[in-house]
Formats: sequence, C-alpha cells, structure tokens
Amino acid sequence: MDLRLLKKRSFNHEGRSLEVRAAHSIHVWRLGIFEDGEPVSGEITRLSEMDVAIAREELGIDLIEQKMLQLQQEVEKGKLRLPDLHHGRNHGAS
Repeated sequence: MDLRLLKKRSFNHEGRSLEVRAAHSIHVWRLGIFEDGEPVSGEITRLSEMDVAIAREELGIDLIEQKMLQLQQEVEKGKLRLPDLHHGRNHGAS
C-alpha cells in the first residue's frame, strides 16, 4: 500500500517528543502517533477523502488538522494510552 505522509503535528508529553502524522492512501487518510520516527500507536483513526473534502468545501473546516489536534489532546489528557518504545512501559490512563 502506498502511503504518503502529508501532515504532521509535533508536541512534547511527559518528556517524550511525539508526532501525530496523517498519511494519505487511496481514498483515505490514516492518522497515528509516532516517536523518534517509529509508530507508537499504529493507525488510530481514518478519515475518508470524501469527508475531508465535504468538511473543507461546505464547512470551511480542515478535518485532518482538527482530528490531529484532538489526538494530541487525548494523549495530553491521558485518555489515549501510549506504550513506551524504549522501556516497554505504558503511559497515560488505564
């Protein structure tokens, strides 16, 4: 499958440098969280190309950016648990 990284959002949380990345493949955007270039979460969510286009054209909303910010906030609030790639521990809420 051909994935093209088109957007990323960097942030720090509990001493970790993380990124929310959005990659585009055929008809879908896939979002995940990365640390040191490695996927921490795998794919968390998908957005259809059609939903992204409708949100932009009809509502003036960047749905990808909105979802990336939401994922960042979920990590920061402890709602989204991330494994520690370096120590095998989990971070965040249980």
